Amino acid sequence: MARTLELPYDASTGCAERHAWFERLRPLGWAAFLDSGDRARTGGRYDILAAGPVASLVSREGRCEIRRDGYATPFAGSAFAALRSLLEGAAPGDAAWPIAGGAIGYFGYELGRAVARLPAAKPGASAFMPEAAVGLYAWTVVVDHAEKRAALTSLAGFPDGEAEALRERFLAGEPAAREPFRVTGEVASTLEREAYLPRAARIIDYIRAGDTYQVNLTREFRLAYRGDAWEFYRHLHDTNPSPMGAFLEYPFGSVLSSSPERLMTVEGREAVTQPIKGTRRRRADPAEDARVRADLAASAKDRAENVMIVDLLRNDFGRVCEPGSVAAPRLCDLESFATVHHLVSEVTGRLAPGRDGVDLLEACFPGGSITGAPKRRAMEIIDELEPHRREVYCGAIGYATPAGRLDMNIPIRTTLAAQGELRFYAGGGIVADSSPEAEFEETEVKIAAIRRALARFSAGGAPHPAKAAMRRELLAARDALFSGGSAGFSATITARLREMTEYRRARTVLSTVSFGTEWDTRAFAEGVLADGKVLVLPRVVREPRSLTLHAVADLGADLVPGVWGIEEPDPARCPQVPISQVDFALVPALSCSGEGVRLGYGAGYFDRLLAGAGTRTFRVVALPEPLVRDRVPFEPHDVPVDALLTEQRLIRTKPPK
Repeated sequence: MARTLELPYDASTGCAERHAWFERLRPLGWAAFLDSGDRARTGGRYDILAAGPVASLVSREGRCEIRRDGYATPFAGSAFAALRSLLEGAAPGDAAWPIAGGAIGYFGYELGRAVARLPAAKPGASAFMPEAAVGLYAWTVVVDHAEKRAALTSLAGFPDGEAEALRERFLAGEPAAREPFRVTGEVASTLEREAYLPRAARIIDYIRAGDTYQVNLTREFRLAYRGDAWEFYRHLHDTNPSPMGAFLEYPFGSVLSSSPERLMTVEGREAVTQPIKGTRRRRADPAEDARVRADLAASAKDRAENVMIVDLLRNDFGRVCEPGSVAAPRLCDLESFATVHHLVSEVTGRLAPGRDGVDLLEACFPGGSITGAPKRRAMEIIDELEPHRREVYCGAIGYATPAGRLDMNIPIRTTLAAQGELRFYAGGGIVADSSPEAEFEETEVKIAAIRRALARFSAGGAPHPAKAAMRRELLAARDALFSGGSAGFSATITARLREMTEYRRARTVLSTVSFGTEWDTRAFAEGVLADGKVLVLPRVVREPRSLTLHAVADLGADLVPGVWGIEEPDPARCPQVPISQVDFALVPALSCSGEGVRLGYGAGYFDRLLAGAGTRTFRVVALPEPLVRDRVPFEPHDVPVDALLTEQRLIRTKPPK
């Protein structure tokens, strides 16, 4: 058996060096990072890194090939059978770790077309990436955040000398320089509101006609980009960690997944799946967040959707598990993630003799939570109504080992990067009492984290390196500071803002609603209305990329989910207000210096807005004292503010107007 080599684990940073290890191994090709996120926020345990596979399988247009030793051989069976063939002959390594070499990769949703007896190719849509791509890796780096250990593990027979050389590679050297990631276009969807709503209504008609009980309708989003997608993934990891994340890099493109949902785990003959159905957006204020949690927990509609999928999965498990072994020990448990709350259930079973994890993967594929019930009819309706291919989205990402262990996610919250284009997706289960409008808004909630992350990279030109480093540091500091909520700070800073002379004189006040979640600004917005002033909130406009301002009279009735998943004014209800009419502007920022130089989120929207403010508008940043910095990098397009307010002091960067 190959020797396992320990790697250093810095407990103070949660083994932050694993990202540098991954960057050093990327040049080996087919680099894979299975990411459990931030353990304190996700509860995840293992990260798995690998690159340079000794063999690989790729499935395109229903045809598989396996490549070994530089030679590609067609494989006559399915991609799932090809996975089993890929693992044949590989000898298990150290059993003390979940994986010691093995197969890592993805199986795309389109593989399910054969299962549902759909046409091999979706009419009107061409393939963006192969239907499946899996590498067989002789070695893996495993990071165990529970035990605070890391090791280089490998298949039996992997030479000790090669393992030592790899270890040295991880621990030394500079990663290769790569082009910075930038978004170069605007987000467009295959199903905007006017196209989505009649399709959702059509599904309800099918349900009422008895064709099906539930159908998952998905929207696809596209956006041009350039540069290194790994930089974008790192930002997603920092701002929206998930327990089943992944970054997979291939010659044909990359897969970036922030999925919270596990499709299945198989160890020996024991199998588990954890379907998710039911979603609510998290709130910055703990009391409001608790109200949203309670609403989800009590929702009969969401629980009914979840239970339907549990029944479907029990049936899928029953196809390959021992009779009587399938159970549902957890039903509709409420779990919280970085940006959303979900209802999560659990189905377990024991594989029948002669069956393995690959059999179960094929039996359950694609997952019932992202198709509907009955599965085959739901997939037929999906194929009729969705104009796009789902690609990797809603398939499976994970690993399988020669020892019989298998762990796969369902790649929701997943972005594909290839050919200069990003594609990402969001969907939801539609049932008989669904509201098409509400289902559309739920898809906006689900992609909010990706939209916010993309906004960070949407400014023209390359990002300022010092600002990028400072943003990363401040995001971590802010999250730690507000880990227990921001209600206390919000109450204190709101009172101090309302005491300012410039605020008392103002008739029209610009605020935001939890912009970037730096602190819950809703209390301030409510105070503005209570003081009888005109409250103005921003709305993101895609083309031209800008902010428009609108007067809001009712925070309950006048707001709708916006482009970044942040509540924005409904333009149909709220009149537009020019920035020149704003007397007092509370400006969002990650940090600010005593000179009035603010560090924003990188998209430049507020700088462009404030550039047209003129002398009438008093601009203030309000921050916790620990987030203030002596100096913030300044660029020509930056617009300084007039004052910096913390819970301890007020710094006027210009004489009061």
